[in-house]
Formats: sequence, C-alpha cells, structure tokens
Amino acid sequence: MRIEPSQKTKDNVKIQAQQFAVKIKNGDFDKIAKEMALKPQTTKEFYENASYIPGIGREDKLIKFAFDGNINDVSEAIANSKGEYFVAKITMK
Repeated sequence: MRIEPSQKTKDNVKIQAQQFAVKIKNGDFDKIAKEMALKPQTTKEFYENASYIPGIGREDKLIKFAFDGNINDVSEAIANSKGEYFVAKITMK
C-alpha cells in the first residue's frame, strides 16, 4: 500500500519552504530553522560539474544556485521531483 500526501499537505509544505526562504534572507538561518521546527543540514563539498550533491541527490537547480551565487546568498524554495523542498545558503566556495 502506498500512502500519498494530500494536495493540502503538499501546499502547506511548499508554503512553509517559501516562508523560510523569505525569513532567512535577513535573519539567522539556524535560529529561524529551529523556530520553524526545521533541521538544517550541511552538504559535503561538491563541484560545479557534479550531477549529484552528497546527502541530497541529483538537483541541478541547487548546483546552479551554488555556483552562480555568492557567499551568504539564499535560494528560493526549490522543489525536487519527490515533492521535497530545499532552501540553500551558500557558506563557502
């Protein structure tokens, strides 16, 4: 048996990811994540020509963001094909 989230649940996840992305543009990433009951994760180093981000998977939009952006830039909420959302902050290059 496969269990699928409702459209309302999917919409709520998207809204939460978008709100988080907006809040952290001018705030403390870790503090806001904690307030929103989110668990920040740091990836291992990866390269611009990578097709895979360790701990995340194949996410071309995140790779492009990481190499087109600058230190401390924050991404918009980026969805993958599984309906998961990522909000990234560049901390090193």
